Amino acid sequence: MTDPAGFTVADLRSRAGEEAFGAAGEHVVAIDGPDEDEWSLSATVRLDDGRTLETILHHRVGGPLDGECDCPQALAGSFCSHLVLVGLAHLGIDAPRSEERRV
Repeated sequence: MTDPAGFTVADLRSRAGEEAFGAAGEHVVAIDGPDEDEWSLSATVRLDDGRTLETILHHRVGGPLDGECDCPQALAGSFCSHLVLVGLAHLGIDAPRSEERRV
């Protein structure tokens, strides 16, 4: 069965890179969403330092994965771990656990 979002875990890993993919879920205490529209997933991510990040993962079928997040990495042009987390949440997959990140 094809995922209606048009992306896979491998797509998220490829777009973000190993470091950002492995960091998905670090310092996150809650995620509100993701809420889906035709081309994007939006979510609010709360971090353990009190910050709240607004994220939008663009996943238009046939187009590249892209996104926006309020974090410094995304503001600098990177596909950040928070966008990975939103994508994983949409796919119903938990973020890698800390012991899996070290392997």
